[in-house]
Amino acid sequence: MSEIIAVAARNCGAPARSIREMASEDESLNLDRSCYFIEVVDLVVKQEIQALCAVALESFKDVLPPERFRDAHRWVHKYGEWGLAMEHVIDWIGDLDLPVHQAQFDAIERAMAAMGWAESSRMKWLRGYFASLIAQNSHEGESA
Repeated sequence: MSEIIAVAARNCGAPARSIREMASEDESLNLDRSCYFIEVVDLVVKQEIQALCAVALESFKDVLPPERFRDAHRWVHKYGEWGLAMEHVIDWIGDLDLPVHQAQFDAIERAMAAMGWAESSRMKWLRGYFASLIAQNSHEGESA
C-alpha cells in the first residue's frame, strides 16, 4: 500500500488534506481521477491505523496512570500522532514495569505493523519483555 501511495505522490504531487480540497483545486492543479482514488485510499489507511492505535491504547486504560492515558489518548484522537502514542505506551510499559497480557500485546503489535513499525527497536524490546513475562508466569505456575 505504501508503494502505491508513493507512486501516486510522484505522479500527482503531494495530496491535499481532503477530497473536497482536491476537488476545489482540480482545475488549477490539473489532477486526474487516479489522484482522487489514491487520496481516498490514503484516508482509509490512516483511519484504519488510528482505529488500531485506539484499540491498543484502550486495552491499557486500566493499566496506565490516568494522566499518561489522557496524554496518549489526545495524541491518537486529537493530534493524529498515533506513532508517538504507541511509542510512549511501550516506553511506559518498561518504565513502570507494567503487566502485558496477550490481547494487549497483540493490539500493539497490529497497530505498529500497520504503521510499518513491526520491526522497530521499541517493538523488538516489547517482544522480549512480553516473552520474559510469559516465562516468569510459567515458572511461577510451576512453583505453585
